[in-house]
Amino acid sequence: MQNSSGSLFTSAQRDQFTRFPEIDERTFSRYYLLDAADLRLVRERRRDFNKLGFAVQLTVLRHLGRGLRPGETPPEAVLAYLAEQLRVDSACYTQYAAREPTRREHLPCVSGWGTSSCHAARALSCATGWCRWPSLPTSLSH
Repeated sequence: MQNSSGSLFTSAQRDQFTRFPEIDERTFSRYYLLDAADLRLVRERRRDFNKLGFAVQLTVLRHLGRGLRPGETPPEAVLAYLAEQLRVDSACYTQYAAREPTRREHLPCVSGWGTSSCHAARALSCATGWCRWPSLPTSLSH
């Protein structure tokens, strides 16, 4: 049911879904601590800013259940926590955030959408010249 402004959610409810919540130590260790598998994926990136940006995408998706919106920057504490684990400078994230295509290219890899590895997503992107979502088989497929 819509409220009087015609929106499905109140302003407070929209903020709840679109802003980063306060992050405590438990949240950091649960969602932002990179395990060995995470580190293997992150280390496939060549440049520090891509490593940090990929780690941000991976952990934000894990925590918030969504990717970053264009122009959205995670809290400095998130960047510092991930940068420390990767042994990179957190300031390099601005280089990653400045290039929107990279963020879009990394999203299929961090979400595992339709591929078993980032290599398949990268090969698909290179072969077609741009990123396409793979077709999913359905019961209607022939």
